[in-house]
Amino acid sequence: MFRLTRYLNYLAGPDSGSTPVACATPSGPVVIWNLIRRCNLTCMHCYSTSADRDFSGELSTGEALVVMEDLRQFGVPVLILSGGEPLLRKDIFTLSQRARELGFYVALSTNAH
Repeated sequence: MFRLTRYLNYLAGPDSGSTPVACATPSGPVVIWNLIRRCNLTCMHCYSTSADRDFSGELSTGEALVVMEDLRQFGVPVLILSGGEPLLRKDIFTLSQRARELGFYVALSTNAH
């Protein structure tokens, strides 16, 4: 990860008290998982083809849990739950709790609306 403040302090000179630190090599890929297409917003900048309606073909809770176990077996250390709007998924708490139980570092990418 690039730490901008640390880098700018380093550029400011030796009196700033900051030195650049090498970043650790990630132990596996970071997965940003679009759990749901439904979104309550229609942002112009959004890359997702979303709308405020249900979409067919989305994974059930059971199917999503199996995918998480597969991701863990593949060595994925970080799981970012995204969408659409992941908080509109009824099982978001079940999925996030299971992700923690599996040992993922879990983050939520939400529009906060």
